[in-house]
Amino acid sequence: MLAQQLHQCIKEYENYISKSFELFQSTYGITIPPLIAFHQSLIPRKGIIPSEDSEITFWFHGVGCEVCFGDIIVDFDYISKDFVYKGFDIWKLHRFILSNKDKYIDLRDKAVFLETLNLLEKEKIISPSDPSNVHAYDYELLLK
Repeated sequence: MLAQQLHQCIKEYENYISKSFELFQSTYGITIPPLIAFHQSLIPRKGIIPSEDSEITFWFHGVGCEVCFGDIIVDFDYISKDFVYKGFDIWKLHRFILSNKDKYIDLRDKAVFLETLNLLEKEKIISPSDPSNVHAYDYELLLK
């Protein structure tokens, strides 16, 4: 059950990332990756995007961006070669879980979260983004 819950959580997290890309494109009229647009001064470092549902705030940092959909925090990094999102950092995913007040309650405990993450890896639902880097905490979802 926890494995299914975490799998669903990863898909929701990645849907929020896709939604943020769409918001950047529609709000700022860009066709290039948002991080490149930020470095070309087409998008401000931080800002607010109007929304009917909740206030959406964002700020670019290093090679990533944090987008807050109300209380829900979606922090992610871009792959530097193509400046696109590919795979998640487990600590940023856990922060997403903690920011979801009404969801994923059983996954808030760090030990349970890590144990469930290992189970998804054993079941080949996720995989390290760079298997050669044993210290990396970046994973990608293999089964959508």
